[in-house]
Amino acid sequence: LPRKIRRTVEIFEAHPKVVHIGNPALIIWEEEDREKVEPIPEHLMGKVLDGEELNTYFLENNMLFGGGSTYAVRASVAKQLEITAAGNLYIDEFLITGILPFGDAYLFKEALSVWRVHGKNYSGKRRTKEAIIKRDQLLHSCSKGTLEQLTKIEKMPKRLLRLYEFKHQMRIISAQEKANTKSIGDILRFFTHFTFKNPQPIRVLKQYKAFNRLLPLLFLKLLKK
Repeated sequence: LPRKIRRTVEIFEAHPKVVHIGNPALIIWEEEDREKVEPIPEHLMGKVLDGEELNTYFLENNMLFGGGSTYAVRASVAKQLEITAAGNLYIDEFLITGILPFGDAYLFKEALSVWRVHGKNYSGKRRTKEAIIKRDQLLHSCSKGTLEQLTKIEKMPKRLLRLYEFKHQMRIISAQEKANTKSIGDILRFFTHFTFKNPQPIRVLKQYKAFNRLLPLLFLKLLKK
């Protein structure tokens, strides 16, 4: 949208430590003829944010803002990342998570880009069974690839890698649940992961609704009925 490039450059010039800039997107649902501004938490916008603190906030709360058409990064930092096809559908997540250890971030308060949602993208409501299965397969493999790429970044804090590893395990069991293949063994492996192998605080488990994933498929089906 107008002013986006100029305002982005102004922030980079005024704040040498800022490496990532984003903004809310104007979301347009074409088939429903409605729109709204992407809801970013107010306390994150309009000020310089410590990159590591923002990264931690994103991962602990299972959210992400400042990607897609809203994404801007300092070129000298971007060139230090190895961008491969491994991340694919999670390229936004890799770019933001991988860039923030290098400096600060800034999120504008106003919408400066557009996100159009329609039946042909993953944000659309119309999804065939085949498309959902394909999406889950891609998310599983792409999540693993993104994790592997993040481990190669020397500046990435170990605790953030552990958080992303937990997020990856959440995606695996969620995909198993959607594909109707989640077993008691899968549940036990997931429970062992976040309890013993990679312990996470209760607040993180609640944000990700991890305890819901411990319910057997039969019990979930009964609840849905």
